[in-house]
Parts: sequence; C-alpha cells; structure tokens
Amino acid sequence: MNGQPVRSIETMIERLQQTKDQPIDVTVLRGKETLQFHMTPVLSKTEDPREQRYRLGFLNKEDTKVSRLPLAQAVKLSLDQNRKYSLMILELAKKIAQRKMSLKAVSGPIGIAQDAGYAAEQKGWTPLLELTAAISLNLGVFNLLPIPILDGGVILLLLIESLMRRDISLHIKERIYQAAFVFLLLFAVTVIYNDLVKTLPGLAQRLP
Repeated sequence: MNGQPVRSIETMIERLQQTKDQPIDVTVLRGKETLQFHMTPVLSKTEDPREQRYRLGFLNKEDTKVSRLPLAQAVKLSLDQNRKYSLMILELAKKIAQRKMSLKAVSGPIGIAQDAGYAAEQKGWTPLLELTAAISLNLGVFNLLPIPILDGGVILLLLIESLMRRDISLHIKERIYQAAFVFLLLFAVTVIYNDLVKTLPGLAQRLP
C-alpha cells in the first residue's frame, strides 16, 4: 500500500485510519498476476455502532498459511521479496519527489511505535518479526539514497571525485554536508509533525 508492504488486514486498516480519505495506490498479488489499484478509502460504520473507520471495498476470507521451506529455497524467496520491496520503497520515494504522493504517507517514529504496538497485539511472533524486517529494510534502502551524510551520499561523492580525478575541496564538502543535514532535519521534523497530526486529531487547527 503506497509502496509499503502490508502483511495483514489489521495493519492495512490501521494505516487507512492515518491516511483517512486520501487516495492510495494498492498493489495486489493475485496468483502469479500483479494488479495495481488506485483507491479512495470511505468512512463507514463498523460492528460497533459508535465507531466508524476508513475502509476499502474488499473482503479477505483466505486463511493465513505458513509454509516450511528448505534453506536454499527460503534464502532465494527472501532475496526475491527483499528486492521487490526495496524497489517499492524506491518507487515511493520517486513519487514523493515528483509530488505524486503526499509525504503524509510516510510514518515516523510515532507511527512506527504504533505499528509495533498493533503487531505485538496480534497472535504469534510473525507480525512483529515482519515489522522488524520491514523497518530494517526501509532503513537500509534509505541509507543508500544519494544524500550526503548518508552512505549513499558518500558513495556518490566518491564516484564524482573518481570521475574528476581529484578531491572535492573541503569547503565545498562542508557546505554540501551542512545543506544535507538541514534537509534531513527538516524531513525528520515534517514526518514527526505528520505523525502527531495523525495521532492527535485537530492538532493542525490548534497550532498557529
């Protein structure tokens, strides 16, 4: 959903409560076919008449199946899944950069903590382990983005220096790192602010 893997219907429902009525992109694997949907959640009643939730128009009736795989097959499947989700993360970053998707779709530490709480409430260790793996993968891919200070930015600068066949001046590097630091700081503040707005309804209206 919006380039982020969703392992359970419960997790999807909780994320829909955060994005509310904003249109979302949903990728569905149906058999061997990958389908893309652009959908808008609708606020609807639940089994509890006092509660309303944002939902999508589908039902999940398939039971969860756990398969035990040989080591080699499990490693191959893990690599395939990590590659697929890494590309989805990059696609999400691309859409945000192109302003085709709102930055509100990205969860910060507060959103991650909420997801961890939801995962811990579910039966078994699988949801929590899946969330941990997803966080690790997201951090790994983010760290490889070509932003100075991050490993990807360092690699980019080294590549530029190798093409120039000389070192970039220390003064220019300092300015690049300062700009990157400000960018990452603003990004972190924006993500945390979005988390607070999602968690505390009406906060945006109360702020000056």
